[in-house]
Amino acid sequence: MSPEDAAKTALLLIDAQQSFEHAPYWSPVDTPRFYERTQTLIEGAKSRGMALAQIFHVEDSGPFSIASGYVRSLSALRISPHATFQKPRHSAFVASGLPVWLVEHDIRHLLIAGIRTEQCCETTRGMLPIAVIP
Repeated sequence: MSPEDAAKTALLLIDAQQSFEHAPYWSPVDTPRFYERTQTLIEGAKSRGMALAQIFHVEDSGPFSIASGYVRSLSALRISPHATFQKPRHSAFVASGLPVWLVEHDIRHLLIAGIRTEQCCETTRGMLPIAVIP
């Protein structure tokens, strides 16, 4: 990837938050691998000059509420995001402010990663327009 492309690329880190560690369905079985691979991705994006946006899922009550104190980065990850957003829906593009930030920063390419690939990452990806370049 060229430096110009990297400057127009953002890593969206979705729902890598402590709330999950306090949810009844949480299992720490695969977390060491997740932490290691996610940290490698974060460091790789940073070393290439990509923007990093961290998106947190928020709800009115429970471990995903702001009042719980768990809507913050997983402690095993070292993250210094350029921007942080809160989303009340599964997709990071709904009611979060993320689309405006992407346009304002001329972001043209996205890397999408997070803790629940089958849910929040997929619903975020599904909201993207697909461009076919001949």
